[in-house]
Amino acid sequence: MRHPLADQRFGESGPVDLLIGGDLYPRTLVGAPYPTQVQRLYFTPTVFGQVVSGVVHDLVPIASCSLFSLTKGSIEDHLKAFWELEEPTTIDRSHPDDVQCEQHFVQTHRRTVEGRYVVRLPFKSESLELDDNKSIALRRFFSLESKCRRNPILAEKYKAFMAEYLALEHMSPVRTHSTYIIPHHGVWQEQLNEPKLRVVFDASCRSTRHSLNDLLHSGPKLQRDLAMILIRFRLYAVAVCADIVKMYRQIIIHDDDRKYQHILWRSDTSEAIQEFELNTVTYELRNQHYKFKQLPLAQLNLRHFRHMVLYVHFL
Repeated sequence: MRHPLADQRFGESGPVDLLIGGDLYPRTLVGAPYPTQVQRLYFTPTVFGQVVSGVVHDLVPIASCSLFSLTKGSIEDHLKAFWELEEPTTIDRSHPDDVQCEQHFVQTHRRTVEGRYVVRLPFKSESLELDDNKSIALRRFFSLESKCRRNPILAEKYKAFMAEYLALEHMSPVRTHSTYIIPHHGVWQEQLNEPKLRVVFDASCRSTRHSLNDLLHSGPKLQRDLAMILIRFRLYAVAVCADIVKMYRQIIIHDDDRKYQHILWRSDTSEAIQEFELNTVTYELRNQHYKFKQLPLAQLNLRHFRHMVLYVHFL
């Protein structure tokens, strides 16, 4: 061959033997490029043989094919089909108890003429009965009075709390008989200026078999996951947090269910112990969070309320 090539079988596919970087390529050259008989094509002598470079024109025309497709239908239908195709499959993970709790809420809640909501307690079964725990409630009430005698500040704040509860008509003397009593006690919450008293109604108290919380549905989870809450905080420059005063006590309990929310109280040891019924949703009741977060969307389709931003997200 007049011009021995560096690759004698350049027309066949094969593995790459060697990659030469731009810094070493000039050292492989042993002469200056010179033209071939083909226009704009040059030979370059290297230590490996002749290397051909330049512009190669297509000798055989390349056939091309065009396809035109026309589909009848509106653009709205095509967009809908596209989004449905891309939408991930939704899996209904609702627990049967949560579905039953939602149905109970939809069927039993109502609003008063003043606009306040009235709800029923979502019992898991109508046949379950609460045991008589009055002796336990009395024993714990005497223990509370003993603590108040040893701590005058606790006694003062506890009496003020219960007096306000009664003045706001959030509790009232009993109208129906009940053998189940909810015990209550105080918990100190440390604040910057002075400790704050939080009264806890223990609806998990049981005598032998069941407590009130054992018989109630807790309801489905309505608040967003913590990860989603943190992401939402990063979307805006300012995040506003709010607290609603006496939030749960804005919801009224139906008259027929107040017999399950009886407590014992007297403001002075010289008085007889009285039995009161709580007229509003009670702290520490299993479904308290579900009740409140459900109410702002009570008049909307409950199957869509999780995807709407028409209510406050409580952190």
